[in-house]
Formats: sequence, C-alpha cells, structure tokens
Amino acid sequence: MKTQTTTLTQVQTTTQTWAPRFSTSVFLVCAVLGPLGLGSVGCAQKTVQEKQVERRIAAEPELKNKAALDSRNDRAIETATGLSEAERQKLTELRDSNRARLQALGEESLKIRSLLVQDLVNPESNPSDITMLKNKLKETENKKVAIYLEGIDQANSLLGRRSYPIEQRERIMRDFMEPRAPRVD
Repeated sequence: MKTQTTTLTQVQTTTQTWAPRFSTSVFLVCAVLGPLGLGSVGCAQKTVQEKQVERRIAAEPELKNKAALDSRNDRAIETATGLSEAERQKLTELRDSNRARLQALGEESLKIRSLLVQDLVNPESNPSDITMLKNKLKETENKKVAIYLEGIDQANSLLGRRSYPIEQRERIMRDFMEPRAPRVD
C-alpha cells in the first residue's frame, strides 16, 4: 500500500513540475506557428483555412475505390490548364513511379494484415510476434504516407512552387501519424 501512495505522490510531483512548462510550450507553438497554418495540430481553435479545407473535404464526391481515385487524378493531370506539355509529362512520370512504389507497399501491408489476423485467432501464437507485426504494419503505412507527401513536394518543385524543408516535412509527418487528443470547438 505504501508503494502505491509513494508512486502516486511521485506522479503528482512530476506532473506539477512539467505541466506548466508543457502549457507554455503549447501556447508558444500555437502563437508562433498558428498564423503560419503550421501550429494548428495542438491548438484548440481552428483557423479559417482549416475550416475551409474541412468544407472542401466534406464536399468532395465520394470515391468507391482506388481505381476511382486513380482515374480522377489522371483526369486532373490531363485536363489541368496552365501546364506545359513538359510539366504534364513530368507529373505523369512522377505519378506512375509513386503508384508503383505504393502498390508494392500496399501488397506488403496486405500480407502483414493477413498474418496479424492469423496470429490473432491462433491461441498458440506468440504475443511478441503480434507486436512485431503491428510495428511492421505501422512502419509500412508510414512509408506509404511518406511517399504521398514526398510526391506532393516533388510535384510542387516541378511546378515551381515552394516546398517545405526536410525538417519541417518530417515534423509534419510525425504530427500527422502520432495520435493526439481531439480538438475542442
């Protein structure tokens, strides 16, 4: 019983020590990065831009499968106004290259998922194998998201648009993949 009380006291003391610093850090991130549209991940208020993007996502027609997405993306490249033929060709090559990379990772992801289900229903499976498979699945899915984001950066570069520095892209990727508490509106 005494051990539990000591542990609770230690937790309370630790929380009292780091909580004010954490609150200050969150405030600074929101105050400094919020106006740039970069600090909204941990901030309570949604920016006008975030609300606008959410409305655009909600209004986007539903896609039934990956083939429908591919078809829509193909049409977007083919019919985009203001693209030179060279830009259109480079974007098509980038799209095809990334599709191949994503397909390979998608196939790996399906294999891992299959093994996970098999291990989950097998009473003799090793729990550490399940943990390893879960980690491998997360790693594979993170690679897929990284390819998407890298492709966006490459497309922006091809079109002469500003791209984020690697450190900022990595931070955005970490923020995107890490679970966080829901926002309070």
